[in-house]
Amino acid sequence: MSNGNRVAISFDSYNPRRYSRPWIARVVAWAVGQKPELQFGGYCGDDGGGEAEIIAHPGDIIRYGQRDGRRPDRSINEWAVVEEDYSVRDIKQTEARGLFKQRPKAESTPSPMGVCVSPEEGYTCLLKKPDASWGP
Repeated sequence: MSNGNRVAISFDSYNPRRYSRPWIARVVAWAVGQKPELQFGGYCGDDGGGEAEIIAHPGDIIRYGQRDGRRPDRSINEWAVVEEDYSVRDIKQTEARGLFKQRPKAESTPSPMGVCVSPEEGYTCLLKKPDASWGP
């Protein structure tokens, strides 16, 4: 299985005193009767606008949004599925649950934010280097 592709959601400019920084996440686990476990991506931009981005595969369920501090009922809090062409289709939470159970099992994708592993001697943090290799 491939390492996935970048999936991005565009956000327009916003007032940072009112709105939170936009966010995006991929659902990585969803136990019955529980809330889904999320792996968060990043926001590339500033309050003038930008994109929330994450690495995902077709069939992955993602969530994205932005909190409105004055009017929580106007916050953006969406569910979506990644299509075969890596476009994103908005869906309802109940559809997301059904699609998550049906998706093909993907290999673990290393986080671009780094990962800590536990060898016998202790913990070692691995970071992604500019040449796309991983190292301490």
